[in-house]
Amino acid sequence: MAGEPFPISPVLTGISLAYSNGAYIADNVMPRLPPHDKSVYLYHLFGFDQLITVPDTAVGRKSAPNEVEFKAQELTSQTKRYGLDDPVPLTDSRDAPDGYDPVDFAVTGLTELILLDREVRVASIVQSASSYAASQVETLTGSDKWSDPTSDPLGQIADALDAPPLRPNVMTLGAREWSVLRRHPALVSAINRSSGDKGRVTRREAAELIEVDRIEVGQAWVNANRPGQPPQRVRVWGGHASLTYQAANIGSKRIVTWGWTAQTKAPGSNSARFAGSKLDDKIGMYGGTRVRVGEEVEERVVAPDLGYLIREVL
Repeated sequence: MAGEPFPISPVLTGISLAYSNGAYIADNVMPRLPPHDKSVYLYHLFGFDQLITVPDTAVGRKSAPNEVEFKAQELTSQTKRYGLDDPVPLTDSRDAPDGYDPVDFAVTGLTELILLDREVRVASIVQSASSYAASQVETLTGSDKWSDPTSDPLGQIADALDAPPLRPNVMTLGAREWSVLRRHPALVSAINRSSGDKGRVTRREAAELIEVDRIEVGQAWVNANRPGQPPQRVRVWGGHASLTYQAANIGSKRIVTWGWTAQTKAPGSNSARFAGSKLDDKIGMYGGTRVRVGEEVEERVVAPDLGYLIREVL
């Protein structure tokens, strides 16, 4: 009946939650907070200057110490809903070979597209100058680009790490940018103690050298054109490198970190992502099963001062 909630299946939801794509880094770069019950939520923007403005700390023999108050701007936002359907005709299920369930396959396919859409959204945020303090965005030109073997990426990254009030601990860049950086003579020479003419370094070696906890490399591809148009495959991540501070064990919207992802529980579920199915007599000759996968999330930068963006690195 119209108006009835879409039936959520614990089994299909389990399939969706278990599915992952190793090329996607969105959850590593903008981690998911524990899901909350409602779409509307409160979060805080914190002014870091109050942590470096020194008050008078001297205390007289009988006077009380001066008082300070740490303030944060309380804001309201709302998670957004992202979902897709796949109509599976009854004949597809009837004629499927042994060991193959078209409904289960639909769940994994829909989940893949939902996660790819999130990967694109997160990449757009991370690679946007508006996600950082204006003074912490740099665009490379000419011989400063990492594609030039005489450039100084180590010096550029070191200077970028020193700019934010809390030192960034995660570096994020695209696969092509990482491929060039890992073969750059400056890194090869510093790590391998060689001339730097040939060779390549690992992510762990590079992370230790530039002093970050880890390096995230986005490898995903996306078709830049819409369905029905000739495909145009492009990298989701590319062109830039970001340095962000990520707090350990992010579990609260009040924690000081560059950015996170808010989640809202699906009705009757403990997770934001859900999968379900219901019979639909409008599918094919005999009807079929309408499969749906979705999640309610919002990616948000809450401390733009805690990041640095190096643009046009190649």
